[in-house]
Amino acid sequence: MKEWLKRTKANIILVALLTMILGLVLILWPTSSTMFICLLSGWLLLLGGILSIILYFSAPQTGPNAGLFLGLVVSALGLWTVIRPGTVVQFLSVLFGIILLIHGFLNVQDSIELKRSAYADWWVYLLFAVITITLGIFVIWAPLASASAMAIISGASLLFDGITDLIFVFRASKVIRKFDSYTNSYTI
Repeated sequence: MKEWLKRTKANIILVALLTMILGLVLILWPTSSTMFICLLSGWLLLLGGILSIILYFSAPQTGPNAGLFLGLVVSALGLWTVIRPGTVVQFLSVLFGIILLIHGFLNVQDSIELKRSAYADWWVYLLFAVITITLGIFVIWAPLASASAMAIISGASLLFDGITDLIFVFRASKVIRKFDSYTNSYTI
């Protein structure tokens, strides 16, 4: 159990740091980073689709196989992304908002678990969760014309989300250490 908790803590810290780095990149270089992400995704989809088509035609087996269809669809999506990156950049803002919403809802669940565990400051994490959800909704529905502005808002939201995750993991670690010292002092 203790090893699992250590791995979980390490994973949460890693994801929080990566989230913060991505947030900073989006804040510092909004236009370049969103276009780079868009074009990289388009090329990866295009190449993946072409590879799927090649594998379909080079396979000796017969029978039902969706490889050709999937390869064509993925290639078309990749080509569309490379040709019209501006449209996909707008979609990325919505995607970041959806990720923030999901993470905020998971944070609400975590705060409820903290309350059930009699953690006195559970409400602080609930407040962080509500702010994360609010930022997610804002990123999705804000009528901002500029993709750069959306990237900056998305970056600030991701930075905030990463910071709150770090606060949570360090507070949860403190509670676990207190619990361990309590249970160790009463062992027979």
